[in-house]
Amino acid sequence: MRKKVLRAAGATVSLGIALAIPVVLARRADLPVSALLALPLAAHLLAALALFVEVGGRAARIVVFARALKVPLRWSTAWIAQLAGDSAGTVTPSRSGTEPAKMLAMRRDGGKVGGLAAIAVGETAFEALGLLAIGLALAVFVDGGGAIALAIGTYAGVVLTVIAGLLLFAGQGAQRRPVPRWWTKVGLRHGRWRLLERTSRDFRERAGALRHIPRRYVAGAVGATFLHQAARAATFPALVWATTMEPGLDWVALTLRPFGLLYLGSLLPPPGGGGGIEMGFVAVLGDALGPDQLPVLLLWWRVYTHLLTAVIGAGLLLQLWAGRARARSAREREQFPESLDREESVEREPAALHSPDGPGPA
Repeated sequence: MRKKVLRAAGATVSLGIALAIPVVLARRADLPVSALLALPLAAHLLAALALFVEVGGRAARIVVFARALKVPLRWSTAWIAQLAGDSAGTVTPSRSGTEPAKMLAMRRDGGKVGGLAAIAVGETAFEALGLLAIGLALAVFVDGGGAIALAIGTYAGVVLTVIAGLLLFAGQGAQRRPVPRWWTKVGLRHGRWRLLERTSRDFRERAGALRHIPRRYVAGAVGATFLHQAARAATFPALVWATTMEPGLDWVALTLRPFGLLYLGSLLPPPGGGGGIEMGFVAVLGDALGPDQLPVLLLWWRVYTHLLTAVIGAGLLLQLWAGRARARSAREREQFPESLDREESVEREPAALHSPDGPGPA
């Protein structure tokens, strides 16, 4: 319980720092705090459209992998999974809670853990490979694109390394072997170890099947990947374009620098970046925007690329947990109906004896 409280407090402080930076920037520019909310309606509409396309692209990608691996997954569940993952990633270090939250959401359609984990690996690998392709293009064809290529290439390299480690671990876990002594010493049973072995074997088989999926699924995953990445890159320039019409703006910088920050910042240990993304934003875009524009655009860029999906996903996660709790309670009642009824009657009897009217009539 204490660890959960400390974790929640750390996430709150980290997000508070991130939200305080635009306020501090506004005060330094002699802007009232209310000015942070002054964004044209056109900017909201364009940013919301980019957000819809971005999340939709990610949802389409996991649907493609689910179809390729024959894992049951509805479109609505794919959307819920992406939003739930965004929410969990916001409050966990280095967004480590993203994939477990997605898998929790996808379980509602009946998929097994091994297949869902293979979908997560395929999705994450395509994201990283797409970023490597973008980074290579930036380094070769865009003047000054080397820094952005390095940022997104670092993210892609870390992700691919983690995937390789996961596959190696799953390969070892898939081999049938005696239950280790340390497993039972920490209070876990033999059945849990065999379940882990079966899940690892299923994951290895499903992940291996990704190398042989038909080309139409590969094309669909590639298209969905670049669609969501393009929408993510377009969010900030859309906000700038709808907010200010100043000539001579460096649109390449306004598009690529925030894009690189989003990925590099997700590697930061504090939940939500702990203000690191905001400070990086000021460092790389402070010369491209005026001091009166910077705090407003920074706040709403973070809202439409981070906070809005996190808030929506939090509500969906609460619904998922509540639904699982109700289902668990219903299963227990079906398995042990007499004992549960007896416990309820025992709980009601003392209440009746202590009521003002005394026990009811026999």
